[in-house]
Amino acid sequence: MKPAMKRSPLPFSPTFLFRLATIAASALLGVRGLPEPLLAVVPPENGTNFAQKTAQTSDADDATPLGEGITTGTIAPGATELYKVALDAQEYIKLAVGGPEIEIELQLMASDGTAIAPIHTETTADGHVLEAIAPSTGTYTLEITAIAATGEASEYQVRLIERRSATEADRDRLTYIQFVREGMELFERATLESYREAIAKWEAAIVLAERLGDRLGQGLLVQGIGKVYHEIGEIDTALTYYQKALEIRQEIGDLSGTAQSLNNIGAIYWFRGDYQRALENLERSLPLYQQVENTWGEAEVLNNIGQIYADLRESDRALEYLNRGLALRQELGDRRGEGSTLNNIAGVYSHLGENETALDYYQQALAIRREIQDPQGIANTLTNLAVFYAIQGKLQKALDLYEQVLQLQQTIGDRLGETVTYINLGQTYLDLGDRERALALFERALPMTETTGYLVGKGAILNNIAGIYANENQRDRALSLYREALAIARQIGDRAEEANILGNIGSQYLNQQKLEQALDYYQQGLSLAREVSDRQIIAILTANLGTTYQNLGQWDKARQNFNQALEINRQLGNFGKATFVLFGLATLDRQQGDLEMALERIEEALNEIEDVRSQVNSEQLRSLFFAEKQDYYELYIDILMELHQRHPDKGYDIKAFEASEAARARSLLEILNETQADIRAGVDPQLLDRETEIKAQLDARERQRIELLALGDPRQQVGKIESEIARLLEEYNAVLADIRANSPRYAALTQPQPLSLEQIQREVLDDETILLEYFLGGARSYLWVVTNDRIASYELASRETIEQQARIFSQALTDPRYRFNTERIQGVGAELSETILAPVAEELGDRRLLVVGDGALQYVPFAALPHPNRTGDRFATPPAYRPVLLIEEHEIVTLPSASTLALLRRDFGGRAIAPKRLAIFADPVFSATDERVVTGRRPTVEEDNSLTTALLERSARMAGVDFARLPYTRSEAEAILSLVAPNQREAAFDFEVNKNSATSDRLSQYQIIHFATHGILNSEQPELSGLVLSLVEPDGDVQNGFLRLHEVYNLNLQAELVVLSACETGLGRQIRGEGIVGLTRGFMYAGAKRVAVSLWSVDDRATADLMVRFYRQMLGGDRAPAAALRAAQLELLNSEEWRSPYYWAAFGIQGEWR
Repeated sequence: MKPAMKRSPLPFSPTFLFRLATIAASALLGVRGLPEPLLAVVPPENGTNFAQKTAQTSDADDATPLGEGITTGTIAPGATELYKVALDAQEYIKLAVGGPEIEIELQLMASDGTAIAPIHTETTADGHVLEAIAPSTGTYTLEITAIAATGEASEYQVRLIERRSATEADRDRLTYIQFVREGMELFERATLESYREAIAKWEAAIVLAERLGDRLGQGLLVQGIGKVYHEIGEIDTALTYYQKALEIRQEIGDLSGTAQSLNNIGAIYWFRGDYQRALENLERSLPLYQQVENTWGEAEVLNNIGQIYADLRESDRALEYLNRGLALRQELGDRRGEGSTLNNIAGVYSHLGENETALDYYQQALAIRREIQDPQGIANTLTNLAVFYAIQGKLQKALDLYEQVLQLQQTIGDRLGETVTYINLGQTYLDLGDRERALALFERALPMTETTGYLVGKGAILNNIAGIYANENQRDRALSLYREALAIARQIGDRAEEANILGNIGSQYLNQQKLEQALDYYQQGLSLAREVSDRQIIAILTANLGTTYQNLGQWDKARQNFNQALEINRQLGNFGKATFVLFGLATLDRQQGDLEMALERIEEALNEIEDVRSQVNSEQLRSLFFAEKQDYYELYIDILMELHQRHPDKGYDIKAFEASEAARARSLLEILNETQADIRAGVDPQLLDRETEIKAQLDARERQRIELLALGDPRQQVGKIESEIARLLEEYNAVLADIRANSPRYAALTQPQPLSLEQIQREVLDDETILLEYFLGGARSYLWVVTNDRIASYELASRETIEQQARIFSQALTDPRYRFNTERIQGVGAELSETILAPVAEELGDRRLLVVGDGALQYVPFAALPHPNRTGDRFATPPAYRPVLLIEEHEIVTLPSASTLALLRRDFGGRAIAPKRLAIFADPVFSATDERVVTGRRPTVEEDNSLTTALLERSARMAGVDFARLPYTRSEAEAILSLVAPNQREAAFDFEVNKNSATSDRLSQYQIIHFATHGILNSEQPELSGLVLSLVEPDGDVQNGFLRLHEVYNLNLQAELVVLSACETGLGRQIRGEGIVGLTRGFMYAGAKRVAVSLWSVDDRATADLMVRFYRQMLGGDRAPAAALRAAQLELLNSEEWRSPYYWAAFGIQGEWR
C-alpha cells in the first residue's frame, strides 16, 4: 500500500510531485502460524511448563507410596493427587498416567517443594508419560493435577515403566528437550530480550542434538533460530540459518521440513523485494506440503504466493491463492493464520478501490488477532488500516493508529515493523505539510533498512526524501535520489514503484517546463502502472499528463486526462487526492473562461480540505497543513474576483473577502476558542501527569543548557541539549493534541468559523474605524476596504512586487547604514505606499485603520508609511520637505484577522476587570559580573567570561540580540510606576525578575502587565521564542531565566494589556495562512485582550522615553492603549532626538483597539 504524491504549483495548474511508498506490513511468509510446530520435538500444549515452581499441595507425608505395578485412583476436577517414590541420586524414572477423561498435568517435586530438572512429559498411546532424573537421593512426590475446574471425577492408572541408573545419553536427551521447551516459551513471549534468550537456549540444544545424532531435531532447531532472527529483522542472518536448515532436511529426506525451509527462504526474498526468487522457493514448497498432506503448510504457502501476486498488482491471481489458503485455514481452525490471510485479502481490495470490502476484511482480521492476543498481527493490521485511512485523507486517524503500532513494535522488538512505521509516519506528516518532521523520520529509518537489507524500504525512503528536495527546488539532488530509488525498484522487480518513480522524474521536468521530456516519463510510468493495474498510480500519472497537456496548450487532452483521474480517485475513495485534480480542472476551466464551473470545482476541493483539517488534533499540524493548501484559497479568490468584474452586483467580492478571512489565522481562532473551556477536565490523569513531567523536563534541560554555556566551549554538548529540548517540545505538542482528542469539553466546543462580512461590520467596526485587509497572490494581490456599512475591493500588484518593496522599506528603517537616511526612508516608503495604499487613499478619511496584513506586510510598520495623498515632492531636500506619515492622520491597529478581534470580544467582553492596575518587570540581571551580584568572592571577568561570551556568541548569533544590561528599563519602570497608586501596582527588579514571579498566579490580578527586557526570536521553532529574565541568582549561580512561548501559553491572565517592551516581540515564524506565530499569540491565549509589541531591535533609551510617554497618555490622559501609543509616537516623531522612525515605529498594538 503506497500513499500518494505531493504536488508543486506550476504557473497554471498543480503537479503531483511524488508518490511516497509505504509498506503495508503483514504476517505473510512464515512469520507466524507455521505449517507445523516450530520445533516438532515439542509436545502438545498440555505439556508442563518447566519453569521452577513451588508446590501448592499438602505435605509429601500424605502422599500414597508408588508401587512397582499399576496403581489406580480417582481424581476430581481441580484436585491434585500425590504419590511418593524413593529415588537414588542420578536414578532415571519413567512412568505413565493413563485413563482419566479430564485433562491432567504431571510434575515431580523434590522434598523442598521445587520441581526437578531435567524432566520431560508428553502424551502417548500409554497416556501421559513423565521422564526424569533424580538430582540426589531422597523421596520425591509425583503430583497429578486435574486442570479443569468443573466436571465429573475420573479414574486413572499410574504405571511405573522403568527405573534405572541414568546414562549420559539420558541426561543429554532430557536436557536437550528442556532447552527446546524453554526456548519455545521464550520465543512465545515475543520481546526482543526473550528472542535473544531463545536463541541461546536453542544454540545449546543444537550441541546436544549433535551428540545425540538427532539430525531431525538439529534441522528444526536451526530453522527455529532462523525464525527468531527473521522476527527481529536480522534478515541476512535469518537467511543463513534457513539455508542451513534446508541442507539438513534435504539430506535426511524430511519433506515437510524441506517445504517449511523453502517457505521461509521465500519469505526472505519477498522481504528483500526479489519477488521472482520468492515465488521460485514457494512454488517448490507447495507440492511438497501437498505430497505429505500437510494442510497447515499448504495453507501457509497459498497465502504467501497470493500476497506476492498482490504486491505485483496481479489482483485476480492474488485473490485466487489467498481465498484457497483462507478456506484451508478455516477448515483447520487456524485462527492465527486466518487473521493473516484476511489481512492480506483486505490489502488487495484496498488496492482495487473496494474500500467497504477492504475495511470489512481488516476488521475481521483485527478481531481475530485481538482474540488470540497476537501483538505482531495486531500491529500489522493496524498499520494497514492506518495506510487505508491516510489514502482517504483521514490523516489524524492514521497518525493515531501509527502511534499505537509503534508502541507495540517497540514492545515486541519488531525492528522491521518500526522501520515501516517510521516511513509511514513520515509520509503522513508530509501530507500534513510538516516536511521537517517527515525528513527526520525518513533519515531515522534509512540506516535501519541498511542493517536489515530491506531494499523495498530503502527505495521508498530515497523516493520520499527526493520528493522533499524537489519541493525545495533542490532539483539536482532530488533527481539523483529518484534515479537511485528507480534502480532499486528495477532490481527487485517492483513495477508499480518503478512507474511511480518515473512519474516523479517526469514531474521534475514538468517543473522546469521541459514538457516533452515530462510527457515521455509520464507515459512510460503510465504504461507500467496499467500493466500491474495499480489504479492509484494510474490516477496520479493521468492527472500529471493533464497538467502537462495544459501547459502545452492542448486543453482537450488536458481535460480528458483530468476527468479520467478524477473518476478513478472517486472510485477508489481517494477524496483527498481528488482535490489535486479538482484544482487542475478549476485552473483549466478558468483559462477557458468557464468561471462558474471553475468556482464549483475549487469549492468542492476546499470542502475536502476543510474536512481533513478539522480532524487534525495538533494545532501545529493544522497550521502546517493549512499552509500547504493556500494555493487553493488563492485560486478561489482569483476566480471570485474575476466573477466580480463580470458581475459586480452579485456579491462575488464579498465572497472573496470572506474567503480571505477563512484563509488566515484559523488556528489562532481555534486556540482562543479553547480559553472558554477547561479542556483538561475529564482527561485521563496519566496524560495530565505526562504533560507536567515533560514541562519539568523542559525546565531542567533549559537550566542544563545555560550551565553548559558557562563551561567555555559548549557547542557540541549544547547542541545535544537543544536537540533534546526540540524533541521534548515535539512530545509536548503531541501530548497537548492527545489532551484535545480525549477532552470531553474540547469535543463539546463548536469549532469557531471565520466571520461573514455582515458579522465583521456589526461586531468589529464602527463609524470611526475602517478595515484594510490584504491578500497577496502570485499574479495579483487584493485589498478589501470595509466600513460598517460598505465594502470596496481593489486589485494590487503581485506578491513578489509587494514583498520586495516591503523588505526594502523595512531594511531602510532598521539597517544601521540607512535608518537615519531620511531621503531613502521617504523614497522607498512612498513607493510602497503608492502600491498598497494609493488606490484607496480617498477612502481613508481620518478614521482608525485596522490593518490585516499578509506575507511580508505583517512586518511593515504602517505608521511610518507616507500618506499616499500627502507625499508631495519626495525628491525635495529635507527638512524643507517632510511627507505626512500615516500615523499623523490615523490611529493604526494590526490584526491577524478581523475574526480574531470578534472572538476576543466574545471571550473577554463579559470578563470582570482585574482588581489591580499594573505589574511591571524590569532590569533583570544577565551576568555574574553584574554589580548587583553579591557573593563572598566576586568572579573575575575572565572567570565569568565563559558564560557571558557564550551567551553573546551563541544566543546573539541565533537570536540577533545582545544580553547586555538594559539600564534604561529601570528608569522606564520607575517613571511608569509613579503614575499608579502603590496599592494598585507590583514591581519586580533585578533578581526578582525570574520565572517564579513571571509565572505567578498573582499576575491574574493585574490589568496591565509590562515586561522591559530582552526578547528572543526563533523563527524556525517559535516555541523557543520568549523573554529573557534574570539568568543568575544573587550569589552568581546560573538559573533558567528564559520564559519560552510554550510557557506563556500556560499563564493565567486577566489582562487588558500586555506590553512587551523588548526587541522583536512582534515577530515569530511566518506560516502562510496563519501569519506570525509568536509571543502575541501566546499572550492572547493566556488572557490578554491586546498586546503591545515591537518589530525590530529597539534602542533602549528611546524605548524608555516612548514607554513613559505611552503610559502618561494612557493612565494620565485616559486614552485607550492604541490611541495612547499613537500620541506617544507622534511626540517622538516631532522631537529633535527621536524623529527617525527607527526609534518609535517598531511598536504597535495587536488586538482590541477600544
